[in-house]
Amino acid sequence: MSKAVRSRGVGSVARVILCVVTALISMLFFSTAALANDCGPKGNRSAVKCIMVDTILTITGTGPMMIDTREKGLLGITFPWMGNEKKFTNVIIEDSVASISDKAFAGFSNLKSVTIPNSVTSIGVGVFTGCTRLTRIDVGDSNTVYSSVDGVLFNKAEGELIKYPPLNGQNEYKIPSNVISIRSGAFQACSSLISVTIPDGVTSIGYGAFRNCGSLTSVTIPNSVTSIGTEVFWGCSSLTSVIIPNSVTSSIENGTFYNCSGLTSVTIGSGVTSIGNGAFEGCTALTTVTIPNKVTSIGRYAFQDCTGLKSVMIPSSVTEIGRGAFMGCTNLKSVKISKKTKIEGGSFIGTSPYDGYSAWVTQHNAFDDGVKIIRY
Repeated sequence: MSKAVRSRGVGSVARVILCVVTALISMLFFSTAALANDCGPKGNRSAVKCIMVDTILTITGTGPMMIDTREKGLLGITFPWMGNEKKFTNVIIEDSVASISDKAFAGFSNLKSVTIPNSVTSIGVGVFTGCTRLTRIDVGDSNTVYSSVDGVLFNKAEGELIKYPPLNGQNEYKIPSNVISIRSGAFQACSSLISVTIPDGVTSIGYGAFRNCGSLTSVTIPNSVTSIGTEVFWGCSSLTSVIIPNSVTSSIENGTFYNCSGLTSVTIGSGVTSIGNGAFEGCTALTTVTIPNKVTSIGRYAFQDCTGLKSVMIPSSVTEIGRGAFMGCTNLKSVKISKKTKIEGGSFIGTSPYDGYSAWVTQHNAFDDGVKIIRY
């Protein structure tokens, strides 16, 4: 082959390589640019931008973030990073962004740490739900609304505990004495937590505050607490006993102890007025429960599949027992119920050996093998 031919061949290859490299650079540039999306509020979308590059999400601009309308029951507007939540290990919020919307970073399961800048004055509900690898949340020293203590997020006065990072690294945690409220989801999925001490002075525990804390064995609820939200201890499978103080004057909400399969005893305070749907569903180790005299209703599936229950005394204050309330309580042998109590159909389906409808129970005093329904 002649030198001229070889020269032309080398030149052709060089040009091809140059074209490929140029194309790749162009693709990288334009794809990165394409990932800069508007995420400001309605009427001013371009005021805040989100820039997604590899594993880093940067929120920049001035003012509040957009609201994901799915959370409001509407259609059409979602966060630009929807579907890529697991991709991000780092979130940068620039010091000009004013708010972080509800569930903004929900599902960012690889996010390890985040800093809330001085400019942020509003943090929505469930912002860090599902951030199971989060180790700490820091806050700018000059932020006037929020603060951080050892990586745990509080409001500035430290009266509200907002978020305890799931991988904070502690097995036992003592909530600071000046805290008066625990926000919804505050300790959700903290798999390493074994014990939490709640101080006197706390008045409310929000929705799902300890949900899926699978290693949690001990929690003390002080007498200052007046309300406990829905699903607070949902899935706390290692929790063995709980005392609900007399100061709680509302209901045990829906799903409060759902699937707390290790729960053997629970003391319900005298101030409780109702037991919500599925409140103790799946508490298979629960052998006894005392229902106080102020309780007026027991919700649907409240004690479903509590297979350890052998007897229940339902006070005359209870006017209604919901459908499936004791469904699947296969070892339940004795139930005392006032004649005035209304029993929805299916309340005792699956109790040993009963397999009919509880309308039958209102007309009979005993099961065939001696399982007794005593109407007083």
